[in-house]
Amino acid sequence: MGNMEAKLGRFQMQDGRGQSGSIIFRVGSSDEQLIRHAFELGVYDLRPFPRFAELQSLHQKILAAGKTPLILDIGANIGVISNYWSWQLPNCRYLCVEPLNENFDLLQENVRRLDAKAFHAGIASEEGSLSVTMPNPEDYWSAITTRGGSGGESVPAITINSLLAAEPNGVPLIAKIDIEGFENDLFSKNLEWLPKIPMLVMEMHDWLFCKKNTSLSFRRAVMLGEHADFISWGENFVVLAHDLDSFAPAG
Repeated sequence: MGNMEAKLGRFQMQDGRGQSGSIIFRVGSSDEQLIRHAFELGVYDLRPFPRFAELQSLHQKILAAGKTPLILDIGANIGVISNYWSWQLPNCRYLCVEPLNENFDLLQENVRRLDAKAFHAGIASEEGSLSVTMPNPEDYWSAITTRGGSGGESVPAITINSLLAAEPNGVPLIAKIDIEGFENDLFSKNLEWLPKIPMLVMEMHDWLFCKKNTSLSFRRAVMLGEHADFISWGENFVVLAHDLDSFAPAG
């Protein structure tokens, strides 16, 4: 499952306000593409996004109420997106879930400067055990998660319900989900968490698993909603609630 002796590099971050940090990555791997997507191409830049000002306002209201804004980075890889968004929405807590062991080791290092919790697990609709495989060596963003599979790395399955229940002072702000087709399991049941998410950033994988309906349960879970905007955003599909103020805690 990848080259355990990969050469490591360090990407230096600068936010233009005197704040800096770094991300450890594997030279010559998909890590470089992910860093380029975020920091050079701005694929995950929230600032030009429609209604970003409203999202910022909700972020500030959560902080003003003495609560902690939560950003769920599901399929966190090595923590690039969490680090990138930390410049744009400061003082959030990041709940980073990553099943692939090689990614998780770097994820832990890369989120140390953040208020973050890293979980070596796969996200699912219910707890249990999952199998993780990486079909393409050096392609660390293609880890495939299955239930009851064999030949891969065994990791625990955790749920978004349990993540949120462990954060009594936290208020969800964004959930970013990129789990390489396993969304069909995640959105199949136990969706009590879904109405609590103001902004859901979801990468669907029908293009990768054609005719497998990997996004079907996601589409069924969200498409009937009348009180959200549904926005195509690069590689992602975003569900953004109409009334973001309704997610603000009482002051």
